[in-house]
Amino acid sequence: MEISHANQETQKKKIKTTYKRECECECNVSDGCKSIIVLFFGIIGLAALLFNYAMPIAIMAIHFGPGVVSSGEVAGGALGIYRNLGAAPISDITFGSSCSSGYEMINLGTWPGTKSFCYDFGRIETNYNSSECWNEYYSISSQDYMIWGNGPICVKRIEQVSNSSTCPSGYVKCYSGVCAKGTDCGITEISLETTARTDTGWFSIQYDSSTYVNYRKDVGVLPISTFAIVHGQPSVCLNPYEYGVQNNYDAIKSLATGCGRYRDFSGVTQLSSDSSLSIINAQPWGSEPLNLPKFSDQVGRDGQMGYLMAVPRLEINDLSPCLTFNLQTFLDGTEKLHSTRKVTTGFIITIIVLLGISIIGSILGGIKSGKAAIGVLACILILIAILTIPPAAVTAKMNGDIATFQEELASVTNSNCFVDTDAQQVFTDFVDTAEVATRVVSLWKWYTMGCWCSLVVLLIVSMVFIALKK
Repeated sequence: MEISHANQETQKKKIKTTYKRECECECNVSDGCKSIIVLFFGIIGLAALLFNYAMPIAIMAIHFGPGVVSSGEVAGGALGIYRNLGAAPISDITFGSSCSSGYEMINLGTWPGTKSFCYDFGRIETNYNSSECWNEYYSISSQDYMIWGNGPICVKRIEQVSNSSTCPSGYVKCYSGVCAKGTDCGITEISLETTARTDTGWFSIQYDSSTYVNYRKDVGVLPISTFAIVHGQPSVCLNPYEYGVQNNYDAIKSLATGCGRYRDFSGVTQLSSDSSLSIINAQPWGSEPLNLPKFSDQVGRDGQMGYLMAVPRLEINDLSPCLTFNLQTFLDGTEKLHSTRKVTTGFIITIIVLLGISIIGSILGGIKSGKAAIGVLACILILIAILTIPPAAVTAKMNGDIATFQEELASVTNSNCFVDTDAQQVFTDFVDTAEVATRVVSLWKWYTMGCWCSLVVLLIVSMVFIALKK
């Protein structure tokens, strides 16, 4: 009986040992599975989180990448071309206190205006606190130059110009690819001189008691498109938002540091000159800037001169794509391109700032509470996902409008339509910048979809981790 009892005890111990080993094995298997699950979902969650940081960097890298031309420069260059080719050649010119019927007062360019500034202790400060400034001057808006000397320049333009290799009935061929209605091709050469020219081909009108305006109208020569007032040096920038090197007023809105990427119009003629201060004083609005502190000293430094320039029409090659492209559509396309890039810039900077806040907020929240850190991160990621929707939709719409002109413009670029290489560069830059914008549009779409997918993934990962803790 004692042996039987001993055997029973031994069997019980074996069963307990076996059960304990099985439990330990099951626990080890369970812990191993949990580790694998945590690692798997941790990697997925980290990838989803990093996606929100990687995409803005990718968009910025393409948007502001090396070799990408500013869309503002492209839009400015396009506006310069539009104004030059959009103005019909000048057939007649007069000077006086006002313009007669049938003549228009010509715009001679733009003075950029000034910023508001504080003038305390003899210094001009454009970055200032208004509440702490004793002597504040408000900004002056940009103004147009309309007067040269004692009055405006009045011009009569040719009624209609046709870009064509073969001129229709009632038109005369003025130069390669351009026909003008009637028999007049417009003024092609002009100068202000002390005597009137009477030899063949010259026309002359008196400007004042000692000066005559002498001009020619020749066939086969580029006509004058417009006139312009410039300061500092006798050159006219193709981009009307840029100004040649000159004395800058401390509070001027647009610094004149020289013509930029597209440089200046070629073939311009200097007609006359005067001091910069006298030119500004002759304008109806001139007294306002001249009364600003230090304006006369800074602008008139070293006796700076201003110039009246005659700007010829840009020369276009006599090829079908060059003669048929739509200037207005081109201008609209560059403006939309500029707008779509501004949308991308604004939203991507906002998103990057929010991502930076999320990192700082998560760190500070993590010090106090892990849940707080997760809450801050979740709220900002949701906000970013919402913010990706407008730029994706807006840039896609704008890019669709731009695409309608890209094919036509590509032929203009391939044909090298402009003899002036700087003007031709505007078209090349538009095509290249539009291609960059197209790539960015695709990235916005992927970023929007990816943001919302990553939020779903992060939610699933969070739920899995909560379940594992239980």
